[in-house]
Amino acid sequence: FRADARLDRFDPARFAALPAATLNATLQASGRLGSKPVVDGEFALRDSRFRDQPVSGQGKLRLAWPLLSNVDLQLALAGNRLQANGAFGRADDRLNVVIDAPQLAALGGEGGIAGRLELGGTLERPSLSASLQAATLGLPGSFRLHGLKLDGQLGAADEAPLKIRLGLDAIGDGHAATWAQALQLDVDGSRRSHRLRLTSRLAGGERLQLAASGGLGDKRWQGQLDKLTLAAGEAARNLRLLAPAAVQLSGDAWSVGPLRLAGAPLDWQATLSASADGSRLKGELQASGSRVGKVDAQLEAMLVSPWQLATDRPWQGRFDAAINDLAWLGELLGEQWRSTGELKAALRLAGTPGRPQLSGTVHGSRLAVSDNESGMRLEQGELAADIADNRLQLRRFVFVSPHQPLPRPLRQRLGDAAAAQVAPGKLEVTGSIAIDPASSDGQANLDVNLERVGVRQRPDQWLNLSGQGKLSWQQAALGLRGQLAVDAAWWQMAPAGAPRLSDDVIVQRPGQKAATGSRPRLDLDLEISLGRHFLFDGSGLSTRLAGSLRLTASGRDLPRASGTIRTRDGRFDAYGQQLEIERGELRFQGLPENPALDVRAVRKGLAVEAGVQISGTAQKPVLRLVSDPELPDAEKLSWLILGHGPEGTGSGDASVLLSALLAWYLARPVKELRGAFSAMAEGRLDTRLGDAMPRGDEFTDLGHSFDRMAEKLQTLILAQRRLLHDVSHELRSPLGRLQ
Repeated sequence: FRADARLDRFDPARFAALPAATLNATLQASGRLGSKPVVDGEFALRDSRFRDQPVSGQGKLRLAWPLLSNVDLQLALAGNRLQANGAFGRADDRLNVVIDAPQLAALGGEGGIAGRLELGGTLERPSLSASLQAATLGLPGSFRLHGLKLDGQLGAADEAPLKIRLGLDAIGDGHAATWAQALQLDVDGSRRSHRLRLTSRLAGGERLQLAASGGLGDKRWQGQLDKLTLAAGEAARNLRLLAPAAVQLSGDAWSVGPLRLAGAPLDWQATLSASADGSRLKGELQASGSRVGKVDAQLEAMLVSPWQLATDRPWQGRFDAAINDLAWLGELLGEQWRSTGELKAALRLAGTPGRPQLSGTVHGSRLAVSDNESGMRLEQGELAADIADNRLQLRRFVFVSPHQPLPRPLRQRLGDAAAAQVAPGKLEVTGSIAIDPASSDGQANLDVNLERVGVRQRPDQWLNLSGQGKLSWQQAALGLRGQLAVDAAWWQMAPAGAPRLSDDVIVQRPGQKAATGSRPRLDLDLEISLGRHFLFDGSGLSTRLAGSLRLTASGRDLPRASGTIRTRDGRFDAYGQQLEIERGELRFQGLPENPALDVRAVRKGLAVEAGVQISGTAQKPVLRLVSDPELPDAEKLSWLILGHGPEGTGSGDASVLLSALLAWYLARPVKELRGAFSAMAEGRLDTRLGDAMPRGDEFTDLGHSFDRMAEKLQTLILAQRRLLHDVSHELRSPLGRLQ
């Protein structure tokens, strides 16, 4: 055949799902086709664009299968260059490739890559020398890696050296997930005999170490896995290889095992083997131990190739487990959790990889879980579930909720009704969960019933909860709807002087991932009633709480609260006196952390009943003195603290009253200033005191000085940011060329 072609303003996007382009090119090719084709070809690109970036190049080659000769290729696209020249197919041939691609974004990728390749030898016995580097390299939505460094050498002869050194700082999915960090692969030896070592830190913080030995020959790699260890922060996730395991890899088949694995230090052991030829995959797993019980699993599937499942061909598998001790479940939940129980499962897999079908049964007995932090305990649990058509149906999932002894104030409040509150409660869950292995979305619809469940069971925080709710997971959104009521509660706040961590301190334990800033999608509509037996004590307040709240949220909006909480029979300690609360209300109409306040507490039994009135919001409360009858603030304070008017004040009373007046006068502006400085320290540069201290004294002048200082700081920092942005922009292009 012979072909001569010319492209003028050709756009491949009009004919296929390809990026837009404007190609102007000439092409010539001649030769013959068949099982061993022979082709001579050359091309030239001129005045062309790809993804709206300039592209140019030219090249020629000769293919006489399996020989490639007369290769001379140059391509340039948006600052990326590829060059290739030489030949490949004979023992003394060399094909050299140079890559200089710092701007892969123009090709739809991320980052850049640079390096060289030298390919020699024959198709049966190739040789390779390579060196590649990439600070960042990725394909959006698929993968992203950082800090790639690769140096490799492979000779064609059996005793020729084989050396590979690969380093990666990190590799992940290109979004938030990181698969591995600090990955290092070293291969040393010859084609016939070499050793391989791999170390890495995986996504969960586990340290992976792997060693293997073997050789290349007859178009396959044959050897053994000598070492495999996985060291995690939790003992339940540790494993090690007990003995070397055979491994064979080729283009048309592979096999691994049997691998004998064991826990470290846990006593479980497992045997795993898997193999694949051109048409069928087989895998088996057997495991046993004092905690995992016995596990037996098998899988058989049809293959398109040794490395690809046939998604439309049948497969089958089974998983049978008899787990005698579920203590490991609590370790996975967190260090404050404990769990026990037995679980039996018989699962069957059918259908195809494209449309899998899961069925079976799951039974649990003597289940128990406890949280040491809250004191909650759930015991005597039972589970009965069926799986059919990829849906798990909870027929029975129930726990008994035992209680700790009632705190004394709550026991006195309840009287004869106390016995009902200490009787064991009950938690029951029914519903269904979609467990389609082919789908990552999932669906769940669960009905939850609580009957005096002890969600807090500590001496200082004791709470029983009853109610009904519906828990769902639909289209990646968590739904919670229902009505809950507090049966009885005693909530005691720690004294103000008790040590505690600051709100901006987050404890992150080894291996624990930092929380991400993205909020989950919610469908929340939950009503909570405080009931008639909610006792509160703390921060000088001792009262019974009543009322109800409704929490709602949609999408990624913050939850909002509506409703009112009221005090009943309450007392408030202030200024060394015990005040009776005439009116105490927290009105919620927005974010839960900032309700409106309406509190009035007075000292009773005197000719003048003086006290305090608190209004505003929880984040910005407003405190003022009140009295009946109405008096000046100084007299109000005298009646409130001393129990009489200023006319009967002695020298000792005067010093007490003066101290109170100074505290009243100084505390409020100091609190405003402290809040403003804290906001500035957290980076909120737009913080201003404004009219927060309209007193016309030195504190007002200090507030104005703070505002002027904050304005200058904000101006300077914004100017610095603009300068850094401009400098980095100006340096980016020359630095790219220097690289």
